[in-house]
Amino acid sequence: MLIKASILKKIWKVNPSIILHVGAHEAEELSIYKSVDWGTDQIILIEAQPGLARKIKQQFSSEKVKVLQAAV
Repeated sequence: MLIKASILKKIWKVNPSIILHVGAHEAEELSIYKSVDWGTDQIILIEAQPGLARKIKQQFSSEKVKVLQAAV
């Protein structure tokens, strides 16, 4: 992230309940989103590489986290 999530939340009052993350790779940002209480309704992760998409699907199986193997 170019600007820290905590700064976006504190200064600009950014507080999304749904997150669409394109280019999830290994979903490293999920812990950041959770630390600032973002994505409380749903987090959608998009990853084009089939192996990585499968890996994060297995790692983060939850109703709130959806993983799509797709290219945008």
